[in-house]
This record gives sequence, structure tokens and C-alpha cells, in this order.
Amino acid sequence: MGIINVESFKALFNTEVTAEQKREAFRDILLLVLARGSRVDLHTHDAEIKVTQKVFLEYMDEEVTAGEIRVAASSELYEKSSINKHVARAAKKLDYSDRILVINALRDVLRADGHVRKSETDFFDEMATVMQLRPSDIAGIPAPAQ
Repeated sequence: MGIINVESFKALFNTEVTAEQKREAFRDILLLVLARGSRVDLHTHDAEIKVTQKVFLEYMDEEVTAGEIRVAASSELYEKSSINKHVARAAKKLDYSDRILVINALRDVLRADGHVRKSETDFFDEMATVMQLRPSDIAGIPAPAQ
């Protein structure tokens, strides 16, 4: 399988999405966001790679190599406007819990090297916004019952 399955992104724009398409899209968004997050400060630290690998093994039951992460992090697909557009569109089809998992995993990747820079917090905020997550969602504070 390639690094990113473009067909899974295309499938998200159909009205009905199968469980397998949703899983593939989730996998691709997870890689997209974590890989780009590891490079947003222009340096992909080994600790960020290890956290990304751990997340993939835990949530996707899949091993991803450091090389795959580094290639994904520097891919043209991940230019700022492109990643925002892809993640925003796909997030509409992903479950709330999947979006929370992605943003929490991103937090862990950004903290992995022991230094969180402004560019990283800006990227985190952008991804939370395009995934339609509020600060209370990220903090785990449930919305009051209506």
C-alpha cells in the first residue's frame, strides 16, 4: 500500500461511506496530520517519529517506517492550503471520536521532542479548527445536555 490512498480521500466526498473507506480515510488523515505536525518546525525529530509509529501501531495495528513518515512529512500534498482543505473535507465524514484521537495524537507528537514552538501551536490550532473541534472538546469537557 502507498503512503496515502488518494482513493480513500475521494470516497469521503461520496454521500455514503463504507466502514472500510472510513478506516482508510482515518488512517490517511492520521498520517497526514502527524507527519506534517512532525515537520512543521522544519525539523523532524526522532522522538516525533517514534510517537507517530506508536500511535499507528496502537490505533491502526499497523507499522509505519520512519522513512514513510519522513516522506509523508515532506510531500507536496501537505502544503498548508492543501492539508487544511483535505482535513476539513474528510473531518466532516469522520466520527467525533476519530477527530479527537487525531488531535490528541498530534498533541503527543508536538510534545515528543520536549519543545513546542509557536509554529507547532499554530498548526495544532489550525488542525483543531479544520476538524471542527472546540477547546472544550479537546479538553474532554462534555457539552451540557440540552
